Amino acid sequence: MGEPSPGLARIYRMNMAQLTVRIERLQNEMGVLGKKLERLKSTEPQPMAEINSITVQIARLRALEKAAKERLEGKSERRDRRMRTPRR
Repeated sequence: MGEPSPGLARIYRMNMAQLTVRIERLQNEMGVLGKKLERLKSTEPQPMAEINSITVQIARLRALEKAAKERLEGKSERRDRRMRTPRR
């Protein structure tokens, strides 16, 4: 596929609180780009290069959001397992 994303590397180093904040930021950024994309699609003539660029950017943000959610879920499961396991 290519080189690993620096954003993805950052996600793997985050704790649970940081992941939650990161997910919110990614969702906000996708919302802003989605609105911008809709505005660009309604203009005539449509700036296809910019539309394609934003579409790629939204896909990248979705992938980062998915990775962050999976990482948060994994950390949460491990924490729950640790809490349930009695200490010796």
